[in-house]
Amino acid sequence: MSHLINKSETKKRQSKLSTRFLALCSVILLISVSTIALYAYQQKSKTPELSVINAQAHILKQQILQQSDAVDTNWLHTLNPLVKKVRGRLLWSSSKQQGLMEFDNLPTLSKGQQFVLLIYDLNTETTNPIKAVFEQKQKTKEKKLLIPFTAEEEVTNPLKFELILDEEGVDTDLQLLLAQP
Repeated sequence: MSHLINKSETKKRQSKLSTRFLALCSVILLISVSTIALYAYQQKSKTPELSVINAQAHILKQQILQQSDAVDTNWLHTLNPLVKKVRGRLLWSSSKQQGLMEFDNLPTLSKGQQFVLLIYDLNTETTNPIKAVFEQKQKTKEKKLLIPFTAEEEVTNPLKFELILDEEGVDTDLQLLLAQP
């Protein structure tokens, strides 16, 4: 009889352990699924933003290429090793006063560094270049970047576009890429 009681108690203990084990597994599974769902939601909510930006850049690209004054030129390399793998092109329309930089393999910059695009115009009275305005988007893992830009002043007859690296606290700007119509 005591043997039957021990078997009965053992089965109850095993049943309690099994129930606890199943509850623990259920909680772990629920946390895992929730974490995966949250990550997927965050990624999905980021993707439409990039898609919208890329779609707008592609529309701008087509608009510039349709202009009679469109400049469409490839980037020329300097001897700077930072950009030896960079490929791409530059588009500009003086009638629209808009441009687009296209890059493959543009390096990620360190803190305190930024890209600056300078535009040299044959019709300006000074030899000083005109700075372009564009958003610095370096926190992307996309291989191909499309970066729209405008000029701070009117550009009517561009001679040269120069991409330089500006470093905070350093007087010399490093020339990276050139584009000439």
